[in-house]
Amino acid sequence: LAQENVIPLPDAGYEAMGDLVICTRVSAMYPNTTSFYPATVVAVNPRNKICGVAFDGDEPMLDGNLPTHYVPARFCAPV
Repeated sequence: LAQENVIPLPDAGYEAMGDLVICTRVSAMYPNTTSFYPATVVAVNPRNKICGVAFDGDEPMLDGNLPTHYVPARFCAPV
């Protein structure tokens, strides 16, 4: 795997949550998997170090909004 294809994950003690603001594009781990997919940050909880993300390709819900998945910030890497 070429180095330019590797996205480093933030440290477990991730304190730079200021980089993860609403509308930030990230590569985030899909819940209950070990796979990362492109997503957009839609909510941030710095206290719990959690980000709400909407994954590209998710089907809209009945109200037309994309589902929000909550992912630990250490598994959200800005791209």
